[in-house]
Amino acid sequence: MEYKNALILDDHHLFAEAFSMLLKDIKRFENIQCIHSISELDSLLKTKSISHLFMDFNMPGINTLSEIKRVKALYPALYITMVSCVSNGSIIHQMKKNGASSFISKNSSSEQIQECLQTLSLGKSYVSPDVRNAILDVLMNGQDQLFTAREYEVLQHIGTGATIEAMAAVMNLSKHTIVAHRRNMMEKLEVNSVAALLKKAMDLNMI
Repeated sequence: MEYKNALILDDHHLFAEAFSMLLKDIKRFENIQCIHSISELDSLLKTKSISHLFMDFNMPGINTLSEIKRVKALYPALYITMVSCVSNGSIIHQMKKNGASSFISKNSSSEQIQECLQTLSLGKSYVSPDVRNAILDVLMNGQDQLFTAREYEVLQHIGTGATIEAMAAVMNLSKHTIVAHRRNMMEKLEVNSVAALLKKAMDLNMI
């Protein structure tokens, strides 16, 4: 693999700069640039020879899974490494299915990042050690979808503004079961409020 220019796409400027310094210390790239928007990404991909994109998953107003798929379709030779605090195996699996070459946690060590780049240079995919078991659980249990059918149904009702009582009546379930489904979805998407659940679900094109 030829290492050329790398882009770091992250809306947290301090993290992007710190990660850039770490990559510079590894000395694999000729040039490393931090960017903070999809428009900057599109412009640079069109005008520069970019070999690697390091991309955050949780960025405001961006449907990250769709962007991974879009960018990979336009630039199939581009190596996309997701850099995130996400630990949900189903979400990470979806990133990889959409075209991400690798996934590293934001708390990864310099050695792990070097291991990631070395693995990519061999034409293989890489996932941080701390989330590998989560990915294996998804693959072994066939859990490609983030939510169960019932959870998706509850999510659609939440999206319409339905109350717990109304959902329970329509779905012929107890209020406790509705709350349990909602709690499970919030845990899977790693959010702690219904508003955040709806926002993340919309970002992921679930509703």
